[in-house]
Amino acid sequence: MPVIGTWDILMGILILIWPCPAILIWMTCWGTFTAFLRPLAGEADWEFVERAGNYGVPFAFLLLSGWFENQTGLFQKIKIRPPASSLRHFARLVLIGSTGFILIGHGALLALIKKDLFVYQLSMLGMTVPKEYLALIGTAEIGMGLAVFFLQPPLFLIFIFIWKIFTESVYPLSGFPFWEFIERFGSYGAPLALFYLTTAARKGKVNHVLS
Repeated sequence: MPVIGTWDILMGILILIWPCPAILIWMTCWGTFTAFLRPLAGEADWEFVERAGNYGVPFAFLLLSGWFENQTGLFQKIKIRPPASSLRHFARLVLIGSTGFILIGHGALLALIKKDLFVYQLSMLGMTVPKEYLALIGTAEIGMGLAVFFLQPPLFLIFIFIWKIFTESVYPLSGFPFWEFIERFGSYGAPLALFYLTTAARKGKVNHVLS
């Protein structure tokens, strides 16, 4: 585990200082594999769905990098360039799917699986919430996730972004390591990236989507 964790940290640092297709491909495959481990280990299948940000976000980044279009070197640093409209559209679809799955998966864990972790976290914050209320919250999240597939108004995407920050911040606030919040960055990164692509496309300014 220390070796795997160190490797993950290294990949996270490298993508910040030298973003390249090889790292994004690795992150997409590794994020998919680790998400699959949960249902393979006996947890609910919704655990895989809820972690769509772990594999959807790096894949969308890979699409926006223009690598599929230009076939540059795997380890060549990604440069700012306007991606092809088809790839931009595909990346937006990936982010729509990721955002929807994040909400649906989390909602299903509350409404259908009735996962006790959220109840415990809220109790650590001094809040007693009946499971029936959590089921209502979960149902609302499932509804929001389904709505994302059909509608992506900017204000709705910002609300999802803020909502996910709130739900994931419960981890450190209830005594879990702060890394739990950092590790879920894809959960709020997906709606934020989708917001940018949606608003930029409407203004006709999607020329440079990478930095």
